[in-house]
Parts: sequence; C-alpha cells; structure tokens
Amino acid sequence: MLREVKYSSQIILGITSSLLLILSFPNFNLSLLAWIAFVPLLFAIENAGPRKAFLLSYLCGALFFLGTIYWLIHVTLPGMIAVALFLALYFGLFGLVLSLTRCTTGYVLLIFIPALWVTLEWLRSHLLSGFGWALLAHSQSSVLPVIQISDITGAYGTSFLVMLVNSAIFITVKDIKAKKVRAIPCLAAAILVLYVSVAYGTLRLKNVFTGERIKVSVIQGNIPQDEKWDPDLSGKILDKYERLTKEAAKDKPDLIVWPETSVPGFLEIERALSERIKALTVSTGTHILVGAPSEEASYTKLYNSAVRFSGE
Repeated sequence: MLREVKYSSQIILGITSSLLLILSFPNFNLSLLAWIAFVPLLFAIENAGPRKAFLLSYLCGALFFLGTIYWLIHVTLPGMIAVALFLALYFGLFGLVLSLTRCTTGYVLLIFIPALWVTLEWLRSHLLSGFGWALLAHSQSSVLPVIQISDITGAYGTSFLVMLVNSAIFITVKDIKAKKVRAIPCLAAAILVLYVSVAYGTLRLKNVFTGERIKVSVIQGNIPQDEKWDPDLSGKILDKYERLTKEAAKDKPDLIVWPETSVPGFLEIERALSERIKALTVSTGTHILVGAPSEEASYTKLYNSAVRFSGE
C-alpha cells in the first residue's frame, strides 16, 4: 500500500509539471511558471528506477505536447495524437538518463540536467526531419531581456538557462531538507548566470551593440487552416492582409512582417500575386517581409520561405 501511495504521489508530481509547462506556453503565456515547472518532475523521478522514471517523464511529456500542439488537430486528429505521443519519448529519455546517472550529484548535477535537456531538444529538432516547436525557450518569447542571448546561443541557450534555474531550485530544496551546505552556492550560481544573461539582454534591447534602431510592425490575419489553401478564398485572404498592412503603415514602420506562409500561392510562378504585393509596398512606402511557400526548380520539393519586398 505504501508503494502505491508513493507511486500515486509521483504521478501527481509529473502531471503538475506538465500543467505548469502548458500554462507557460501560448495561449496562457504564464512564462514565469516555466522556471519552476520541472521541479515537481525532478522530485518525482529522484529515487525512481529507470523504468518508472521513464514512464513518469513520458506521461508528463505526453500531456504537455497534447496541451501545446493541440492546433494540429486542424490538420489531423490521429496525427496530432501520434506526434504528441512520439515527442513524449524525449521526456521519457530525459527521466531515464537521469535515473541512470543518480551518482551525479551537487554541482555536477546543476549543469548536467540542463545540458541533458538541451541535448534532447537539439535531437528532437533535427532527427527524422525534426520538430523544433515547443522548445522550453519558446515559453519566454514575450520576456525580451531573457531571450536576447539567443542571438549568441540560439534558442537552446535560453532553454539551458530556464532548466538551470529549475535544477538549482530542485537541488536547493533537496539539500535544505537533507541539511547539506551546498544548497546556497548552487542557487547563487544559477542566479548569477541569470543576472548576467538578463543584463546582456537589457543592453541588447537598448541597441548598445548594434546602433541604429528600426521600427517593425507585425500583422496576423488569423486565417483558419481549412481556408488557408482554398483557391477560391485566396483573394479574400490577400484583401485582409492588404487592409492590415495599410493600417500598420499609418505608424510609419521601417518594416511590416506577415506571418509564416501567409501568401496563398507561389510568388515565383504567380506573377500577378507578386506584383500585387510589390504594389502594396510602393503605396505604403515601407518594406514588407512575407511568409510564402516556394518550390525547387525541379518542382519536387516544397520550402517554407520568407520574401522581402522593397518596392525598388
């Protein structure tokens, strides 16, 4: 009975981590929760065997991905579930490796946990065509001083930073309970790294390193997936982006950005489409960066591209 109660508590901790992570991402955007989200899971798998650590972490990952990539349901419900269950394997591997390296403790663990997590994120983003969405760094997309280090480290540096703080909190609480003296240095080290990163981000936002500022407007048409590639609705979609662009141009930005694959066609082969956007660039007097699909010269591969119109 005692083992059953303990396992139930571990499951609750794993579910708690998944809920905190879900709340850290859109549509909730409670970014602060990401800095503590993994602490319950780390406690859940602390003394678990490899099999149990894998299953607990896998459950956490499955719930997290079901709660964050739910929008794939507009493409395919079975596919969305399959993708979420597959991606959860990386969470499972995270728990499995930690359970197998239980001898790694203290200051080494402070670095090992975020390094392991970032390695798995990198693998997830590159293996089998890759799935680079819902990285831990993406939870901080609205916290501008934090994400500025990405211009040096990429998104993985921000993921490392967030997991570093999670690790420090976990080690600190665990060591305080065990009355060990290393707790405060671990937390202090994480805070120092966070402080340096945010300080860099603050300077970066003030253009200390780049000089000239530019004003950017970002528009979003929120076109439903079931309408996006309907040929009969392409004119309606372009009308909407034209209207939003002209509205944004009233603030006199240097650049107006359209969303990913916002153009309902292929600019390189549909001359009327490209001419229409070029005319819009001229009339608004600003540069426009659009997302559009593109094809290889052999027409055998499709690419997700970005095209800048300058009106020149």
